[in-house]
Amino acid sequence: MRAKPPFKFVLALRQLFKRLRHWKTYVPPNAVTYDMAVRQFLGNVTGVCSRTYPSWQRAVESGLMDHSPDRDAALNIAAQYPLEDLYFAGFAALEASRLPALYGPEEADVIICAIADQLDLTAQRRDRIVSDMFFEVLARLNLLKAVEEKRPYDKIVKVILRRLNFDETDAGKMLLADKAFRHSLAEPFAMHAPQWWEKFKARFVLYNPTPVVEDEAAEQEAIARLIARTEAAREQPKQPAAFGRQWRKRATALF
Repeated sequence: MRAKPPFKFVLALRQLFKRLRHWKTYVPPNAVTYDMAVRQFLGNVTGVCSRTYPSWQRAVESGLMDHSPDRDAALNIAAQYPLEDLYFAGFAALEASRLPALYGPEEADVIICAIADQLDLTAQRRDRIVSDMFFEVLARLNLLKAVEEKRPYDKIVKVILRRLNFDETDAGKMLLADKAFRHSLAEPFAMHAPQWWEKFKARFVLYNPTPVVEDEAAEQEAIARLIARTEAAREQPKQPAAFGRQWRKRATALF
């Protein structure tokens, strides 16, 4: 025996639920997931670093050789420390420091956390050196904004040089105090910052895809509740009086 088709009210409710699901899962054509955006961003930063890092490394080694009697130690600094990874973290932090102004504090925090989750993997490291450096530089840059100082590039260089223990040797202390040396190291950050997120925001929107679980039982339960509420709201028929029929006085005829 074939089941009777649902009445029109149920059909209308089902259409309504279908439309709600459609709008809930609607994705604009220019939408990009957080994960994809961060991967593209870090790929861009990697490209910038690969072009600018060799000359930056030579500047560090040259400065050390000018102030240190140990020439071999100056030439081996890249072997002793993850110099390229720290440079990469500095560039990523510089770009991430602009996120609150573009997206607001809450969404910026989501993006920054997504960046930190992928940083070490992008740098092909199994430790947290790059992400730790990223947060350290980011904190210093945010502190500069809080006191309205405009020395972000020099601050990045200082953080990196201190991570290289420049503040523990006489040659390193001399280089930290040498403004010309610091400015030469800050030049790539000032000249080659890609302003990636600003360009991205002008063309794309971020979204976080949430899987929609088709719960037929929940939908049927919601429909049943709506039907019950509608039925309860209908006007109930008048009940006859307990002491018999009430006679009303006949209206006076006009003619």
